[in-house]
Amino acid sequence: MAIISPFKGVRYNQAKVGSLDAVVAPPYDVISADDQQWYLGRHPNNIVRLILPKENGDLSKYERSASTFTSG
Repeated sequence: MAIISPFKGVRYNQAKVGSLDAVVAPPYDVISADDQQWYLGRHPNNIVRLILPKENGDLSKYERSASTFTSG
């Protein structure tokens, strides 16, 4: 039998980010390279930094995403 457990949701602190419009993005698989750049420049805490991080020679995209999430 499957064990199903709830998980704690993650939310932006609107006092820090202001309007949520600046930090949301569509799903990663519909974001073009140009769109990625636009979202990255829109706000330093845009979700695209987690769902579609830029490649880095030292870290995989998954490690970079984890690092961004934990340093947040």
